[in-house]
Amino acid sequence: MSNHSFADVKLRIGGRKGLMQKLGDASAQDHKWKSLPAGPFCGRKDKAGVYRSKKHGQDEFKCQHPECSTGGRAVTEVGYVGMRLGLSEDKPATGGASPAYEYLLKQAGLWDEPGSKLMPTARWAD
Repeated sequence: MSNHSFADVKLRIGGRKGLMQKLGDASAQDHKWKSLPAGPFCGRKDKAGVYRSKKHGQDEFKCQHPECSTGGRAVTEVGYVGMRLGLSEDKPATGGASPAYEYLLKQAGLWDEPGSKLMPTARWAD
């Protein structure tokens, strides 16, 4: 797991735009974010894009096509990964990050494998 905040992860991966570029859904040179060539979930042309939300002040991915699996809702980075790769957004019952969030942390270079931290040496009483 990771001790980084979600803001750290978003900054490191470049927000929704950076994530979409890493997943191959938009080229690095594509500056027409309001009109992606094709929606990554439904394939519709000129229906999907990343918009600057006036309400939240951040980038939001949304597809305007009513038959898109996003249901016309804006999705977070974790939601985007979950939908795009079919990974669960639910935390495991055993604890830790959801598979979608784990993937996002790995893409951002912020994932620490569980048990990879050295434990302090136990001191035994003589």
